[in-house]
Amino acid sequence: MKFRKLAVTLTAGAAFAMAGASAAQATPWQFVGSFPTKAACEKKAQKMHKAGKIDDHYCSPSRRGYDLGVHFR
Repeated sequence: MKFRKLAVTLTAGAAFAMAGASAAQATPWQFVGSFPTKAACEKKAQKMHKAGKIDDHYCSPSRRGYDLGVHFR
């Protein structure tokens, strides 16, 4: 009986993990960090582009300076 309960638990856990992965894909933009200047924000984004980590980015003004948001590949 313990084996059956373990199998059900593992199966349910895998289903929840897969549901979480699809939900993460539904929101492609992710916050990376805040930078004091737009130039610093763009520099970080360009490094990520060159490394092949991201498809697109934005640097938007905020109270902290400039926030970098990216779309990971």
